[in-house]
Amino acid sequence: MEDGRPAEGCLVAFVRVPARVFALLVVVPLRFAWEAALVVLRPAGRVLAAAGRWADGAVRGLALLLYRRLLRPVGLAVARSCRRAVELLRGCLRAAGRALGWAWRTLVVAPARWFGRRVLRPFGVLLVAAARGFGAAVAWLAAVLLVRPARCLHRGWSCRWAGCWRSCCAGWRRGRARSAGCWSSCR
Repeated sequence: MEDGRPAEGCLVAFVRVPARVFALLVVVPLRFAWEAALVVLRPAGRVLAAAGRWADGAVRGLALLLYRRLLRPVGLAVARSCRRAVELLRGCLRAAGRALGWAWRTLVVAPARWFGRRVLRPFGVLLVAAARGFGAAVAWLAAVLLVRPARCLHRGWSCRWAGCWRSCCAGWRRGRARSAGCWSSCR
């Protein structure tokens, strides 16, 4: 233990000696080069920063001049042209829409209206009349074949009704209807 330092082993000496060599050969020259660069380049950086500010102002001025004198007028002209093209297209579409509307009314709606008035309405009137006639016939048949015999049976006139029925059927077979006289007793 010399000079109050702890004793160094072989491992410590083995690591420390190459580290000192590396520091003297690599780190110290790099540090000197860095310091020299700072001394030389710091004023150059200030000059470049001033030139950059000037260039930035010049570029901004050039960009503003370019915008005001070239880009804005060209953009306005393009917008005006597009507006005119849109108005022209709108006029063409409006005319086409009117033509299609006229064609629809003339070629589809008018024939359909005529067909409805001249064909479907009379056919519907005929169907209604036929349905009313059929309904009246069904009602008469139901009254004659179901309701009146049921009334007669309910009232206890079954014998009388049977006689009436025979006479009515005989009358129909002969070609004449005697329904007024035959059903008068069963009403």
